[in-house]
Amino acid sequence: LTGSTNNTIVTVTGANAITGETNLTFDGSTLLQFTGTTDPKIRLQSAESGSKRLDLWIDGGEAIGYIAADQSASQLAFRTTGNERLRITSAGLVGIGNDNPSNALDVQGGTTNTAIVARSTDAKAQISLVDNSTTSVGSVVVGAEGDNLFFTSGSSGAERLRINSSGRVGI
Repeated sequence: LTGSTNNTIVTVTGANAITGETNLTFDGSTLLQFTGTTDPKIRLQSAESGSKRLDLWIDGGEAIGYIAADQSASQLAFRTTGNERLRITSAGLVGIGNDNPSNALDVQGGTTNTAIVARSTDAKAQISLVDNSTTSVGSVVVGAEGDNLFFTSGSSGAERLRINSSGRVGI
C-alpha cells in the first residue's frame, strides 16, 4: 500500500492484489466508519437457525436513520442499561415498559401511579379521543388547564364539564 493509507482496512481482491478499503475506515473521532455510495447498511446476523439479524442503515433519499430487526418472533426491542424499554411486535403493537403489549400503545409505569404524562407549553394540555365516527381531533377531549380538569364533546369541541381545583363541578 502506498500514499496516505493510515487507519485503512486492508482487503485482498485477487491472488496477489492487496488494496486499502476506502469504504471502511478507522479514525480518531468516529472510531469506525462505513461509507456507502447510497443507503449504507450494517448487518449483524447470527448463524443460528431462524432469521436472527439486526440492521442499521441510513436512507439517503429520506435522510432517515433506521434500526430494524428480523427475528424469529418478528419483533424489535430497544434496550438501555441491559433492560428492555420498548418493544414493537409483528402486529405493530408498542409496549413501553411492557414486553408483551396487547394494545396499540401499552405503557407499564412500574410502581409509580403516573404511567403517562401529557405536557404542553400552552395554557392547556389535553388528550383527544378519536374513533371512526368522531368529527375531528379536538371534538372529544380530556384536558387540564392549570389545576382544573375539563371535558369537551361535540363537533365544535365545546367544553361540557369542568372540575376546578376546589372540587367544584361546572356543567
